[in-house]
Amino acid sequence: MRHDLLERGIKVDLIYLDPPFFTGKIQKSNWQPGAMEVSFEDSKKFWGTKGIIGAPTWLKELGVKRPAFASYLNYIGKRLELCKRVLKDSGSIYLHCDNRAAHYLKMIMDNIFGYKNLINEIIWQRSLGHHLAAKMDVMTDSLFFYTKNKDFVYNQQYQKLSDKELDKKFSQIEEETGRKFTHRQLEQPQNIGSRGETRIIQGKKIKTEQGWRWSQKRIDEKLAENPYIVYWTSTGRPRYKLYADEYKGRKLGSLWTDIPHLSSGSKERRGFPTQKPEALLERVIKISSNPGDLVLDPFCGCGTAIVAANKLNRNWIGIDINPDACEVMTKRFEDYFQITPELHLRNVEEIKKLNPSQFEIWVNEFYQARKPSPDRGVDGITPEGWPIQTKTFKVKYDVVSSFLNNIKYHPSVPQPAKYAIIASKEGFAESAMARVFQIKENEGITIKLVTPEDLLE
Repeated sequence: MRHDLLERGIKVDLIYLDPPFFTGKIQKSNWQPGAMEVSFEDSKKFWGTKGIIGAPTWLKELGVKRPAFASYLNYIGKRLELCKRVLKDSGSIYLHCDNRAAHYLKMIMDNIFGYKNLINEIIWQRSLGHHLAAKMDVMTDSLFFYTKNKDFVYNQQYQKLSDKELDKKFSQIEEETGRKFTHRQLEQPQNIGSRGETRIIQGKKIKTEQGWRWSQKRIDEKLAENPYIVYWTSTGRPRYKLYADEYKGRKLGSLWTDIPHLSSGSKERRGFPTQKPEALLERVIKISSNPGDLVLDPFCGCGTAIVAANKLNRNWIGIDINPDACEVMTKRFEDYFQITPELHLRNVEEIKKLNPSQFEIWVNEFYQARKPSPDRGVDGITPEGWPIQTKTFKVKYDVVSSFLNNIKYHPSVPQPAKYAIIASKEGFAESAMARVFQIKENEGITIKLVTPEDLLE
């Protein structure tokens, strides 16, 4: 987002993001004929490498007992901050999550977008439950719906009723036309301004002691459009008819129970482990955007959001660092629309082919860092004064310890040092992660561990 949207000044109308849920495991799809096997990292070990540089105090305190979870929240929070920067002032954002982190993520959303800009917490019933569950089954997800201000796009949607519900609601049949209808009050106490007034309806003078819902002009217009619209009760009081064939449906609220989770045999299935139904994304897009608007999904996965956006004549941008996900998206667009989407790829493999000097230059360019002279074990220093070290091998405990000594006594590193970065092409051993948390607790220095994959996000 930072490089491809912010630097180009691109602003979007709607953002939907469905990030990892902090399940504590690698998410893998169940194999299906004709579908790719796709997986992505959501393990505690993975999130533990992300660090909490720049995190608020409460999140740092949480990190003492739950470091991986705090790193996860900080990671999502930084991407939400970028989302706010690329969102138009009239735009909306939906964050999809579940019970594992929802209460923490709402705090982060409140802080970034403002608690007054929470429009709804939408509860989506994604399953009917599992009868084999040993305890109370989790059957719902949450979608936090925020805006940047109170002037935003909102298109009211409606839930269709079943035939049985329609027959119950519209239980009467108009003799003249055979249309099904129900009826509503023309008189109501809330309209006290017209209490005691008389209306002429189909030649009858009717005085009300309550108040009229419609003016005389409105009544005349309605009868001109439909001479059968008035219903007379057995006591001679007028009401107006609502017809089944004109009924839009039940006004949509924040509890969505009519969109089921994808079954294992669904034709929509693309082999992605956390795939959401297209109907869910179509509803979100219809509510908060108009044709021609720009929709962004920064955790695109198998592309459900951008497929729904394309179907509804919206422009779209999808972002994902998983090459398998990009392949699934491309195939899906070819199958659905007979088009190949335009891809802008940043190749991790190319970065990993860089020699140590080239990799150091690349990392410093990313952070806009300068190389100190002499380096003394510090390969770069960011504009904020954070020291950087780059490695082309898997980093272990001893490398982190050595870097700590380098930054504490380096003449070009502002003291006392608070933040530092180690970038490794090949990742980090568990001992390195453990050493990072020791240093944070004992020295008060936060060291962020990053890989090319992290930087390319």
